[in-house]
Amino acid sequence: MVIVDDDIALPDLPQARGVAGTLLVHKIAGALADQGGDLAVVTTAARNAIGAMASIGMSLDSCTVPGNAKDNRIPVGKAELGLGIHGEPGVEQVDFCDAAGAVEMVVERLAATIAPGPHVALVNNLGSATALEMSVLVEELIKSRIGDQIRWMIGPAPLMTSLDMRGFSVSLLPVGKAEEMALIAPVACAAWPGCHPVGRIDTWPLPDGLAPIAPMPSRHDGRRALIENCCRVFIDAEDDLNALDLKSGDGDTGSTLATAARALIGALDRLPLADMTQLYRAIGMELSQTMGGSSGVLLAIFFAAAGDASGNGEDTIGALSSALKRVQEVGGAKIGDRTMVDALDPAIDALTGGLREAAVAARKGADATAAIGKAGAGRASYIASANLLGHNDPGAEAVARLFEHLAR
Repeated sequence: MVIVDDDIALPDLPQARGVAGTLLVHKIAGALADQGGDLAVVTTAARNAIGAMASIGMSLDSCTVPGNAKDNRIPVGKAELGLGIHGEPGVEQVDFCDAAGAVEMVVERLAATIAPGPHVALVNNLGSATALEMSVLVEELIKSRIGDQIRWMIGPAPLMTSLDMRGFSVSLLPVGKAEEMALIAPVACAAWPGCHPVGRIDTWPLPDGLAPIAPMPSRHDGRRALIENCCRVFIDAEDDLNALDLKSGDGDTGSTLATAARALIGALDRLPLADMTQLYRAIGMELSQTMGGSSGVLLAIFFAAAGDASGNGEDTIGALSSALKRVQEVGGAKIGDRTMVDALDPAIDALTGGLREAAVAARKGADATAAIGKAGAGRASYIASANLLGHNDPGAEAVARLFEHLAR
């Protein structure tokens, strides 16, 4: 008989707990047995693995035990480190900030116990972590101080869960050729995710003609200040616009615009600020690469079209008018559809009278969207009228705030 005791959370116990590292023992022992190894060979390999491996887990919540009341012992903003797979309390509660910090705390304890050389990492979902969250944790693990030692990865996957516990565990085992062959040996169990090599991701340049042509940077202090000023408006409005979008969409309009604004500020040194035609096009290209969602595509089209119009001799107002027309052709939105067009169209029309008139027109158009109970385009078109009435469209509100800021 062999006993797995891979949990390093409580090193002073006479008998440590067995956690997800048990699966590594099962896989190695099972592969050897399947290949014809006798009991002595299998037992020796299992004991060698047990003696070399280390595991530790972390969770944001306890599990729900059927028939029992939920134990809400972990407060918001905290995580439990070193907990057991049966819902037992962990060694300590620690402050939780993000995935990088969580992995660093786990790695700090693992690094003190593992030997030099290549290892396999088993990343286990304790039950309720999402696939996206688990993938982020794996990336942080590979980027960590022990990442260079991780040559093989098993998971992330729900391999030894604790019912619905929202957490993860990491098990590390040093591997030689024999362990590698046992771990990658095929197995009939459908739930086994396989053991995959960890290596550098090769990237290849786009073929000629597909790679975007970088513009020639140039200086223009006035335009630089104007762009940064506009970007700050969206950054400052991030939370307000997200709150508005929660009522009619998925709550990310503010974050989408703020992310693009931060990227645009970071790109100022490489923009052709002295050439208005090329500047429009360069902004469109930057937004196409940094701004997510359909709004990113439409704004990239907007600025590209403005660049084309400017290149054909249009002034600023003419270029913006042509750009809006192109976006409407592609997206199909018109005034009354409860989109940013409700504020942008009247604002551009009013620009001949100056920024103050444009700001008034944009605000009037944005506020009018609160009375539109049926959106004709965009994500809000899927939302019931009761959730739309009384709230401005977030895209139109963003346009109005921009023009109001510029008119001051």
